[in-house]
Amino acid sequence: MGQIPHRHLRCIKLVGVKSPSFESPRVWSVWSVFNCSIAGDLHYSLLSYSYFLFSSQSMIRVKRLLLVSVISLFLGGCIPIVTDSPQDTDSVQDTDTPQDNKYINCTLPETNNQISKSDTTNIAIHIDGSGSMLGYVSSKISRYIQTLDLLDRTLSLGGSQNLEYYRVGRGIEALTRPKFLKAQKQEFYSGLNPQFPNVESDIAAAITPPPEDREQLIVIVTDLYQNEADVTRINRKIQEHYLNSSKPGYAAGILAVRSEFNGKVYVQESRNIEFTYNTQDRASEEFRPFYIIFIGPYSKIVSYFNEFNRTELLEESEENQYEIFSPNQIVNKMLYINKHQGRLPEKGIKSRNSLNNGKVRVELKYNQPIELLEIGKNIDEELEIQHNVDFANSKYSLPLDPNFIEYKINAEVYDRFYKDFKEDENAINVLEIDKNEANFVTKIKPREFTEPGIYYFTVDVRAKGLKESSWWRDWNWNSTRDELKDGSKTDRLLSFLQGLKSITNNLVAKNPPVIGRFCYAIQKN
Repeated sequence: MGQIPHRHLRCIKLVGVKSPSFESPRVWSVWSVFNCSIAGDLHYSLLSYSYFLFSSQSMIRVKRLLLVSVISLFLGGCIPIVTDSPQDTDSVQDTDTPQDNKYINCTLPETNNQISKSDTTNIAIHIDGSGSMLGYVSSKISRYIQTLDLLDRTLSLGGSQNLEYYRVGRGIEALTRPKFLKAQKQEFYSGLNPQFPNVESDIAAAITPPPEDREQLIVIVTDLYQNEADVTRINRKIQEHYLNSSKPGYAAGILAVRSEFNGKVYVQESRNIEFTYNTQDRASEEFRPFYIIFIGPYSKIVSYFNEFNRTELLEESEENQYEIFSPNQIVNKMLYINKHQGRLPEKGIKSRNSLNNGKVRVELKYNQPIELLEIGKNIDEELEIQHNVDFANSKYSLPLDPNFIEYKINAEVYDRFYKDFKEDENAINVLEIDKNEANFVTKIKPREFTEPGIYYFTVDVRAKGLKESSWWRDWNWNSTRDELKDGSKTDRLLSFLQGLKSITNNLVAKNPPVIGRFCYAIQKN
């Protein structure tokens, strides 16, 4: 009958036929795992050698019965092989049907740091020419005079071909460049030079709307001494022409600087009070403040602030303060969850590198900022996860108020028919986000899951309010706290800055900007 092919002989060994001697043949126990690719050929081989195997007449019936049993096992097919998932073995899996594979990502929205629309911006520099400014130029090397020189050089060399100069008083008076340079001398403020007559402070007159065909940046140098102490009129003008919903790219900025001073200080209460103030022999924190108000495109203000801040004269310090009021530019990068950085409860929930419930395997690409979590069976109690998330405020912007943050949750569940995540409004109640001091607390309510599965939650973090900076009150003159003749403080400064904050907060509340996104994929077993 010829020799048995080697591959078939190997198969016979697998099923337990004693070889090569068949004088006392016997069948071993049936296999548990077998290579199905040779089953058909083996069927033929066993039939061909059946006579040789069972030549003993006395045992032919018994052997024939055993042979048929062995052959039927081959013809019936193979037992399926089940291997462990590369994921943790305690994940729930269902191998009745093939699995889907799904990659998910958490796309962080970009910060709304709007870029100026034009390379050419109309810049108007306004200098308060009233007598209250005279004390700043009593010294030829005062920080006020140095700042005017730096301001002119920076703005005139900034690439704009539309730089204009004005003197603020009764209305605004256009100046030639030579006349503008006189702002570093006493004659510009004293009223003794007919070219520069006495004027009153009317800063609001300088705040005019931008032209239709180009952007405008208004720069006002002043001590904030106003006619009738009406700083509210300045706020209203800024709101009307720049800080409103129709001009989302515009903002208001304040650069506060302390300078040497020797002259009269005017305090506006129910009576006009004035006194002489001299900073000679005083510490720098007792110098007299003046302010440069910037009103225009947010990106331009930030750019100039950065340039000033790099100089030794105006670097940010106790003597120099920067502030920008904008409803859109609040954070310089989005808040997000660092994967595996949350503090999980000891029981009921586990962090995973991927999820697999036997129907779909969910994985991440490119180290996405998504928290992958698995909740065990029969877990009903609320689970809390604490995350440390830093607020990365935009430079110079008002600080975010953690008490005025809202969360918008979107919930989806994986659908095998669509082979994708589909929105599930009922699952929104599963998550609750709260703020606890420096931490964000994610509360998961397992009993709110409608059924087992893999869910995907996207949580948008929105700002609804901003705080005031601490230096505002430190620099503000307060009649119940400060000495009457304290020239290191500015009357009505707090009212002016709080007015700008109120305008900004109203815009933020109407259209809360997204400042972060938290993403969770949760497998409920």
